[in-house]
Amino acid sequence: MTGFNLPPGCSVSDIPGNRPEDIAYEAFWTWAEEHLQDLSAEECRRAVLIGKAAILAERDAVEEMWREGIQEGRAQTLGTDKGGDSGR
Repeated sequence: MTGFNLPPGCSVSDIPGNRPEDIAYEAFWTWAEEHLQDLSAEECRRAVLIGKAAILAERDAVEEMWREGIQEGRAQTLGTDKGGDSGR
C-alpha cells in the first residue's frame, strides 16, 4: 500500500511535479540560482551560450570519456580492470 488514494494503474510519479524529469528540472534551477546569482542577466546569457558552444565543440570527446568512465566503473564493480583480473 502506497498511502495515496490514486486510481488503479496510477503512481505518484504520474502526478505533475512528481515525475523524475520534474525533480531534475527543479534541481537544475536550484543549482543555477545558487551559482549564477552574482551575474547579470546578460552575463548569464553569455555563460549559457559559451557553455553550450563548448559542449557542442567537445561533445564527441566528452561522450567518449563518459563511456570509458562507465566501462571502467563497471570493471571496478566486477573486480576486473578492462578485461584483466584485478580481483585476485
